[in-house]
Amino acid sequence: METTEPATLEEVRDPVGKRYWPGYKGRDGERTPMQWTNGMNAGFTTGMPWLKVPPSACERNVEAELADPSSILNFYKRLIRLRRASPALLDGDYLNIGNDPHIFAYRRRSPTQTMIIALNMSGENRSLRLDEAALENTDGASLLRVRLSNLRADEQTFDGRVLSLAPYEAVVLEVAAR
Repeated sequence: METTEPATLEEVRDPVGKRYWPGYKGRDGERTPMQWTNGMNAGFTTGMPWLKVPPSACERNVEAELADPSSILNFYKRLIRLRRASPALLDGDYLNIGNDPHIFAYRRRSPTQTMIIALNMSGENRSLRLDEAALENTDGASLLRVRLSNLRADEQTFDGRVLSLAPYEAVVLEVAAR
């Protein structure tokens, strides 16, 4: 979804934005109509919206996201379902792992489950070394099962202490017993 910044004073609807134009354009850009469908006014209203609907509404809208299994909306829905079903993600303790400034990684652990979450924030391949702290109290298990990823197949398993991450990859792994 895109916001629409007013280009001229006449396009500004926010009273504060009108008063302080052009230094402050107001909050109109944050008030862009929600893009529900690719229909008239993006399905936001049958009336005349206060602000213009961006042209991107034809392709980027909730209806299109719901129909696309690999959309960000559906990814987040799967992520929420996983969190609700995972003791470690719900109540587990938190430990920051890794030391690569381009990877945000942490471990969540409950008495019955250990999860590793890793996000490669760069446009390059990166590797995360899973040290003893990351796998602490897992009885030496280093078999990892993909529970959710934006790039890998769910339920894929691999053995090892080094996790290779593709550019901008996000992965939730469960440490599995051998």
